[in-house]
Amino acid sequence: MNNNEYSGVDAPVFTSYIEKGPEDPDDRISMDPEDGKHAPEGILKRALALEEAAGRMLLAEYRARYYNVARQMLQPLYPEWKPCVKDYWRIRRKMYKARVECRIELYDKACALRDAASTPEDFQYAGAIFSHLSWVESKRKITPRYTDPEMYEEAMKRCDYDEQAAYCEQQKRKLVRKKANRLWLILAAVLILVLGGLASSRTAPFLNIKGDIYSTLGMHDKAWQAYDVSRQKSGDEGVYEKYKAARYQAAVEFLEDGKYATARDYYQALAAKDFQDSRQKFADCEQLVLQEKEIGNELTFGRAQWLVMDKTEDAILLLRRDSYGDLAANTDGGPVTWETSSIREYLNTTYLEEKFYPEEVAMLADTSVETGANPISGRSGGNTVTDKVFLLSAEEAEAYREQFRDTKFGWWLRTPGAAEDALAFVNVDREVMISGYDAASEEIRVKPAMWVKLN
Repeated sequence: MNNNEYSGVDAPVFTSYIEKGPEDPDDRISMDPEDGKHAPEGILKRALALEEAAGRMLLAEYRARYYNVARQMLQPLYPEWKPCVKDYWRIRRKMYKARVECRIELYDKACALRDAASTPEDFQYAGAIFSHLSWVESKRKITPRYTDPEMYEEAMKRCDYDEQAAYCEQQKRKLVRKKANRLWLILAAVLILVLGGLASSRTAPFLNIKGDIYSTLGMHDKAWQAYDVSRQKSGDEGVYEKYKAARYQAAVEFLEDGKYATARDYYQALAAKDFQDSRQKFADCEQLVLQEKEIGNELTFGRAQWLVMDKTEDAILLLRRDSYGDLAANTDGGPVTWETSSIREYLNTTYLEEKFYPEEVAMLADTSVETGANPISGRSGGNTVTDKVFLLSAEEAEAYREQFRDTKFGWWLRTPGAAEDALAFVNVDREVMISGYDAASEEIRVKPAMWVKLN
């Protein structure tokens, strides 16, 4: 490829000048001060010649290289030799501009490769360019100080190097799996003959062999199902270990394909057995599912169904869809506020321990819970406290009322009732009963609420 020709997206060029500087395009150039041929005037002349040559090149990479060489030639003369000062700064500005243009060109070239990619190698190539640009940015960031404002704005539109590299890696893996599936098609005729002879057999050994075949072909979703039936028939612990390994790999594939809910369900099944890092993966998938949800949506979190009441940039407010248990809000009886209630202590200790893994508890925000006074009697709602799990207040229940689902039972609120021993609640018609009910009663149920962090 000639230095002054643009070759298109078929042969992207990686920048080398960013950190270690370019190789000198003219090996005869020397900065040896003892060399009489290189008086300041001669050095300046050659630097200006390089500047002129760089300006005629179409590829920003080569412009940046030549400008950098010209700048390096003038560096020993600057600033003592005054005739070169203006030239030095002009060439330096052009060098910075060309470097930014180079990144923009490489980014666009990588995007073109990504969009035209049809093989794993294509995506790997595009991803390598994005990864390289990310490395370059970590070493030498683009700054507005040395960049034209419009060009800086264009460069900032192209700074998602890591996200693009991750996308290319994901697509590469998808195509690799498709190749494996094509291998299955090639072997299908042979397998049909083999399996056809055993089709009438549903014995544990046959299902184990079937799982092994699927696993070898990378068809992990089918493999774990075969292993599962085999272990139910035989009780073989060895088959059970293969079941868990195959289901884990199937979960990995669903996660890479963006099927977060399915991956979450698979990891949850394995988390119950504490298999490898399934609990953390399960929590990670829950996080991804949460990020996709909007106000009014329903989702599974932990071991229950929840409704999305509210959402901010950093967190999402969940309310349990169905009321939970026949629980007194204050088993001790007597005067009660949310701060002193037994249900508050239960929800933030036993409930969390029984219904969530530690990895899920870590996702819950520490919420500053303030409770207003009862509007009828003026009875105080108590001190502001910090909790991970809480009950809605009467004001919050009124605000979110339209999002509630029908219920067969009333459920507690944290707002104090009119009487000292009462708490407000929501009745079966979704009405807020601010006068309240005896908090020691077990006739009313609980709908926990929590803010979950969106990392």
